[in-house]
Formats: sequence, C-alpha cells, structure tokens
Amino acid sequence: MKILFFTIGTRVYPSSRTRVYGYLPYLEREGISFKVINLVSQKQTEYNLRMEGVDIISRICEKAYNLKNALKVMLLCRRYDIVFLQKILLPRILLNMIKVFNRRIVFDFDDAVYISSAKDRGRFINTVRSSRLVIASTEFLAKEARRYNDNVTTIPTSIDIDKYKMKKRDTPNCKYTIVWIGTPAAVKYLDRIKDVFIKIVGSYKDKVKIRLIGADRFATGDPLTDSHIELVKWAEDTEADEISSGDTGIMPMQSDNWSIGKAGYKLIQYMGASLPVLSDANVVSEKIIDDGTDGFLLKDDTGWFDKFSLLIENRKMGEKMGAAGRKKAEREYSYKSNFRRFYDCLKNCM
Repeated sequence: MKILFFTIGTRVYPSSRTRVYGYLPYLEREGISFKVINLVSQKQTEYNLRMEGVDIISRICEKAYNLKNALKVMLLCRRYDIVFLQKILLPRILLNMIKVFNRRIVFDFDDAVYISSAKDRGRFINTVRSSRLVIASTEFLAKEARRYNDNVTTIPTSIDIDKYKMKKRDTPNCKYTIVWIGTPAAVKYLDRIKDVFIKIVGSYKDKVKIRLIGADRFATGDPLTDSHIELVKWAEDTEADEISSGDTGIMPMQSDNWSIGKAGYKLIQYMGASLPVLSDANVVSEKIIDDGTDGFLLKDDTGWFDKFSLLIENRKMGEKMGAAGRKKAEREYSYKSNFRRFYDCLKNCM
C-alpha cells in the first residue's frame, strides 16, 4: 500500500503533527510506503499559528494552490494507492483533477472547517462527497460529515504516550503549577479566566504559578498576577516535559461552533502527563473528561476558582486524578491504541 499525504502544514502545525506525522513511524514498521507533501512552508506554517483558526483553512488553501503546481500534484496522485487529504478543502476543479487520476481519496479533519464561509462549506461538502472514506476526530464532526457520506468513522486525536513520563509531583512546599499549552492564536481563550487567575494568585500568592506553553504574550492587567505568569516557548522536543512538570492542566473554552468542533488535544496531552484537568463544560470536554475522576467540568468562574483551590490544597487528590487520566490516555488516546484502527481504515479503502 502506497499513501500520498497532503497536509495543511508542517509538523509544527498541531493538526498535521497529530493526524499524520504521528502515525508515520507506525506505517513504516508495517512496510507501508508514503510521501508527505506540505502545502505551505515552515515559515508560513509558523505564521499561520498566529492567525484566527476559523479563517485559516480558506487562506491557506488559496495561497497553497496555483495552476503552476496543480499538474505536478495531480500526476503524482496516480502513483499512489490512496490520496489522503488532511483538512484540505480543495477548489472543485482541483479535486476533480485528483479524481481523474485516483478516486481512492481519504479526507481527515479535526476542526469545524465547514463554518468559516459559504465557500468553505461548499468545498467541505464536495470533498466529503468525493471521498471514499472520511475520518473525523470527534463524533460531533462525524455527524456533520455523515450528512454527505455514509462511510465516516471517528479516530480521536492521539499522542505518543511514551513521551509523557509519569512523574511524581513535587513536594507540597513547591509552587503549584497551573499549565496551559496552545498556539499564539489560541491565547484568546485564556481571557475567559483572567479574573480567576487574579483571584487564585491573590489567594495563594507565592504558592502558585501559571505556565503558558506556546503563548507569545498574555497579561491579566494585575501586576501581582502577571509576575506569577511564565511564558514558555513551544518546542516539540520539550513540550511533554514542560507539561509533565506541572500540577494541573487547563482548557478554558468558548461555546461557539468553532470551539465545540475542536478535538480537545491539550486535554489529552495533560492526561498523558498524568495531570488532573480542568475545562469549561461542552461537547468536547464532556467526551474526554470523567467529571470528578480524572478532571473537572466547569460552568462558571466560581467553579474554576473552587476546583483550583481544591486541587492546590489536596495534592494527593490531584495525583489520583492524574493517574486515572493517564490510564485513559493510554487506553483511548495514544498512537499505540489507535494505530491499528487507522491502518485498517486505510487498508479497507483499497
């Protein structure tokens, strides 16, 4: 089996890294031949990470495709058994050209790419209808795809579980570290709990710090709170250790259609690192978190503050919840547990 992957970014782009690059070592072990074509450069990918997610798909596709490259790409498709489109929404003419050379198309997506514009929705519908198989990261997204194609399956976003070491939490005398990881464009979600950060630091002062991995800037406006915020540059080689050295992982969210179409990747990372997790309650977090067992689902600022306080003052509880989350990550959200399903889906397209 030979697979041609078209990705929306290089491996620094979270979606491409988790939905394609993470599986490549496993495909190699199975003797599968593949080629990955990034549709934007490394520099452009890094720039895109700072853009608003809801608009990014259309802008990338418009920039990536042009007539000069189209023929080369289309001719390449006929040399492979499967053409794998990772969150790519092609113009109809280019998708039709691919179908001339290869009709075994797999479309994989982990965001609500169909809501950004009427044009993107049209491309989404056409891509889903043209695909032999559609893979969605969540049932919420799969439900939308099934409106246009019966052959839709879900494979959750996964992590390399071996990178996330189960570490014994620091002693009670050490600062309690609240961890968030994300792209610069996602920092806006932290605004949702600015007041909670201020209240937590005001209550616990030097007993707590806030580590933001991947954020290039963030401030609450309160000098004391901001002095307890640590901005950490993201790197693939260090992200697991940066998360693992924390005590609690957080994912504040909004309730818009783009947000509830997310895969909950950061929650999975925190669980892999054996951290208890806190998140606003919605269809994403409710699927991943078992409330009270491996994390807490929150509905308002009072809930955020109360659960932060509970975990800060009861570290053993956090360790127990983190251990439960780790087991779940190993069982449901690791490449080890999901590769066979991924492989079988591709094999069945032949």
